Amino acid sequence: MKQAAGKASHSELTAQLALDELLNQTFGGRGMDRALAERRLFGGHFFDTSIVRRNILYLTGIVCGSEFAIKHAASEGRNLAQWGHRFHPVEMIYDDTFTAEVSRLLIEIAATLRILDDIAGSHVVAINFPVGNLLGPTGGTPMRLRDCCNKIIHARQLSFELGGGIMTYVDKNGEEVGECISYALPTILEMRGEQSGVEWIAELDFMAFIKAATMVTYRYDDAIDELYEEPDAERDTTRSIKC
Repeated sequence: MKQAAGKASHSELTAQLALDELLNQTFGGRGMDRALAERRLFGGHFFDTSIVRRNILYLTGIVCGSEFAIKHAASEGRNLAQWGHRFHPVEMIYDDTFTAEVSRLLIEIAATLRILDDIAGSHVVAINFPVGNLLGPTGGTPMRLRDCCNKIIHARQLSFELGGGIMTYVDKNGEEVGECISYALPTILEMRGEQSGVEWIAELDFMAFIKAATMVTYRYDDAIDELYEEPDAERDTTRSIKC
């Protein structure tokens, strides 16, 4: 039997209910209207900015926790009883995963912010925050967040400033032991790459990047909330928020 025109089938209703429930979960219980508000303002992609902020938090924790973790490992002694390895397990996990995980998080954050700026920057979220310097033969020029995201995506080499040196501690036998340690500092991240055959160098202020990236995600949310709360209000689509 054919379905009457204009009347949804049971399977279609079930699918719609499932979609509504998904949107309710995704957009804090505000359902389809929240998604439509986002599409109306920006079109294209939908962003769960809480995921971006979690990545920013993970990146901050990994880098800022480096000094504490490595010093803790050295203070306990690297060759722990019954551990069977030369290095402390905390130090090993940093050695094995730090570079790859930091690169992954930086690229994911940078790519998302670039897309966000492409589709929303001209409306409400202009990415104009200074987060470092582009270095040249005659000195440095300020690097804005959007430029920084481009550099992160295309960089061939990333290197943090390092702290460390010889750390002395008293072992379980009461003897002083010196350990040579190094750890990443949440200060400057140097990026190197090449564009049109010319090498470039950029210095990223790590904490300025963390702050700016976080602020952009919240401003994106604010823009959506404003439209959701007043869907019929006229909006200035040329507004640009600057730091």
